[in-house]
Amino acid sequence: MIYPLYEINWDQPENRDLILRSLNCWQSNPAALQGYSFTGRASIYASMGEGDKARDALRVLLDKFVKPNTMYLESGPVIETPLAAATSIQELYLQYWNNTARIFPAIPTDWEEAAFENLRTEGAFLISAVRREGKTHWVKVRSTVAGELKIKPGLEGTVRLRSSAKGLRLKKEEAGTYICQMPSDAEIILYSSLETMKTSVGPAVHTQGNANSYGLK
Repeated sequence: MIYPLYEINWDQPENRDLILRSLNCWQSNPAALQGYSFTGRASIYASMGEGDKARDALRVLLDKFVKPNTMYLESGPVIETPLAAATSIQELYLQYWNNTARIFPAIPTDWEEAAFENLRTEGAFLISAVRREGKTHWVKVRSTVAGELKIKPGLEGTVRLRSSAKGLRLKKEEAGTYICQMPSDAEIILYSSLETMKTSVGPAVHTQGNANSYGLK
């Protein structure tokens, strides 16, 4: 109910102690911990906004459990735990629960540069965002179907909206949360400064020369 359903979640102050006690109880027997113990820990910490603790859990997983070929071994080789780890990494960048899209909700403090492009959330929204020098520069959202977008963009200062679609408005709810009614195939950009809108999502980095795809060299 804490993860992955978020029925009890960090937006509910009355349940925060229960979440912490549940996580600590789960993690209290180190000898019993296996790979998913660390992906689950990372995802729960990410939902709490604890990016550093989520990163550290993933580091333990990669150092002690995941093999050079990206597989994982208990009674036999399996792939589900590395796939769960990939989800945990994504949840540092983008989360969607309690009907809210959350942009860079748990970025570790030493990850000052971050970006992602066209990650899909519930509600069929494609989201891209750029973070530079520890601050979110802009968030772009495209709706593939009509619907209500509720979002925490993580922008500092006054949040502004730019869109080629006419009549779109951004309504502010509680601190840091905004709602926008979007028609199908509309695109909006949320930003707080025209200067920061100049930054872009860079191309993927490709290996030059000999690759070491499966860690065999």
